[in-house]
Amino acid sequence: MGNWSRRSSSTSQRLCFCCRDGECVLFGAIMMAEEERMAQTSILVQLDAEVQSRLAALAEDRQQPASEVAAEVISMYFAQDSWEHQHIRAGLAELDAGQCIPNERVLAWLDSWGTENELPAPK
Repeated sequence: MGNWSRRSSSTSQRLCFCCRDGECVLFGAIMMAEEERMAQTSILVQLDAEVQSRLAALAEDRQQPASEVAAEVISMYFAQDSWEHQHIRAGLAELDAGQCIPNERVLAWLDSWGTENELPAPK
């Protein structure tokens, strides 16, 4: 996946594309006004040599500063992590509320598949 940015004084446009076997396909463009951007802060992160090398190579491929690439990777990680945790919490809340099918009923249903006495899906 690649990512190039074009900027003017008042807006920023990020083009996201996916490349494979020399062909690239644009799959998104995001535009935002500078005043809509989140406030930025700096942190110091210790990277091992392999990760630092991979980050530098990715930044060079994208023609972006390594700090921008690192910030994007971190944001993507938190977005994915947040989505997963949101669904885990929702599933646990359903269990706590008794909105689940006991494992024994599911297994009995699965065991009945392909038999003369196939059971309906548990509800």
